[in-house]
Amino acid sequence: MNVSLRKLAESDTANIVLWRNAEDVKRWLFSQDEVTEEMHLRWFHDKVEPGFCAQYIINLEEEERRIDIGTTFIKRKDLTSELGEFGIFIGEPSAKGKHCALPATKNMLRIGFNELKLDRIFLEVFSDNIPAIKTYLHAGFRKTGENEYIKDKEKIVYTMEINKVEFLAGGGKIYVVLVPSFGYNKLMAA
Repeated sequence: MNVSLRKLAESDTANIVLWRNAEDVKRWLFSQDEVTEEMHLRWFHDKVEPGFCAQYIINLEEEERRIDIGTTFIKRKDLTSELGEFGIFIGEPSAKGKHCALPATKNMLRIGFNELKLDRIFLEVFSDNIPAIKTYLHAGFRKTGENEYIKDKEKIVYTMEINKVEFLAGGGKIYVVLVPSFGYNKLMAA
């Protein structure tokens, strides 16, 4: 199994819309709204083409075939910003559980630090998204904060980040994740 990235193209619109609107993807996103092809094309032309968002399709190669399985991106407020926001989702049902998110995340971080020349990359994740948090920790992200989710006070959002020095040094510190039966309790430095 080999996981690689290729730049998002306008022709990927149908897959992005299909994946993004799937309930098992949407439940972990901050926007629960349905996305239309028109909305995605506006995003593509306004954010991706001018470079405010570096977005890639995640490819999985196995048994001599390559399939598109999801997307990953880093957004910037402006083209001179050294801070980027990371995001990823695996949308293809056949790729779920195959541990494709970690290599895709590491590849996207390489792009962010080496090609986009970012200094820091952050993300926000729901505290009960255990598989995602494990992936981010293994990629070298560290927890930097937590807040109540504005739309649902019952949910907690973790902020995580990694800087270029940590990434180049192998991802920084190792973190221990305490996982009680009811979900994540806290993250601690080892």
